[in-house]
Amino acid sequence: MDVMVPGEQNWVTLIEGDENFMIESMYYMYGKLVVSYQKNSADGIRVYNGLNGIKALELISEVKMPGRGEIDIHTGDTIADNAFVFSYISYTVPGSYYRLDLDSIKLERFYRNKAFFDKTGYKEDEYIDEYI
Repeated sequence: MDVMVPGEQNWVTLIEGDENFMIESMYYMYGKLVVSYQKNSADGIRVYNGLNGIKALELISEVKMPGRGEIDIHTGDTIADNAFVFSYISYTVPGSYYRLDLDSIKLERFYRNKAFFDKTGYKEDEYIDEYI
């Protein structure tokens, strides 16, 4: 949008949404726009190509999350190699930290509360969280 002509008739839709897709936050990282959103009461992440002038953005990937849970992107926790860190928690997965590589869109868990898992014997793969 040209800031010298800010009228609504000059607005451009960068990301299409609908009543089931609520954007929670956006971050510009390593040349890509990372969007956290909520859909059907679960959080997710979409990665779009970088800011593209005044055109709509192209969706690169909708990141497959570990399940239906809540995420919190830590913007101060960007790390080398075009990646960032976020926390994830759900009814079946105790709080964990994940690393998302923005080049390969590879998601990996790099921290979980080992003491909790060891002490309780909890096995998250024995539980199912379904949306009905």
